[in-house]
Amino acid sequence: MTILAIALAVLGAVFFSAGALLQHGVVTGLPGRPRIGELVRAPRWLGGLALLGSGAGVHAVALAQPFAIAATARTEVDS
Repeated sequence: MTILAIALAVLGAVFFSAGALLQHGVVTGLPGRPRIGELVRAPRWLGGLALLGSGAGVHAVALAQPFAIAATARTEVDS
């Protein structure tokens, strides 16, 4: 289970990195200082946002893995 938690944490980090890279590419490609309305209409920026949200979700699951292991161990001890 620890390997699963580590793999999920790495996957979450990859999602964060890819999402930030997508959003950065959109922001630097727009002239001047982009407004949020321009960014929300850019599909690549929204894709980056989705990757950032997915990365947060995957990190939450990775963080929950040790608690799931502890709960399973406690249930086995109590039996």
